[in-house]
Amino acid sequence: MLSTVLHIIELSKGDTDTVLSSIMEHALMLCKAKFGMFMEHRGNNSTCVRHSNFVPKAFQDWLSDTGEIIASEQSQFPCFSKQKAILNIVDIRTHNFNEADDPLHHATETLGRARSVMVIPMLTDGVVIGAFTVYRQEVHPFTQESMNLAAIFIDQSGVAIGNACMMSALREDT
Repeated sequence: MLSTVLHIIELSKGDTDTVLSSIMEHALMLCKAKFGMFMEHRGNNSTCVRHSNFVPKAFQDWLSDTGEIIASEQSQFPCFSKQKAILNIVDIRTHNFNEADDPLHHATETLGRARSVMVIPMLTDGVVIGAFTVYRQEVHPFTQESMNLAAIFIDQSGVAIGNACMMSALREDT
């Protein structure tokens, strides 16, 4: 996996979008998921989709129109960011997030037609900066092995994202 991350760094030439796209593509492959996104944590219960791969058009349009998303206390984002652990939702339709009346949850289920969801937090110095979220459109739970692989890969990918940000900042300075 480290060789994959190093390859992503090499190919990106400091372009954060290229890094995020490559990371997401690999995470989707590792998890055998249909689509995914990286959601940036902006404090409190606020998130924003920073990058997405293969998201169904209706869901992507909703995400673009919505911009910053303020999640309810009971929704998936506050839940995993407090626990700082992977959240594995076997079936989003029967999960207790349904009771939260959360717009993101509703859009994920109806517009994205997602069923099984895995949210993988990205931490920097023990603080959640965002999450890679991968989706399946059928009820098919993520295995412990795929959760472990995804966590290791996302953790190592922080290096690639940090490197891209540094290179981008250097380019802006010169």
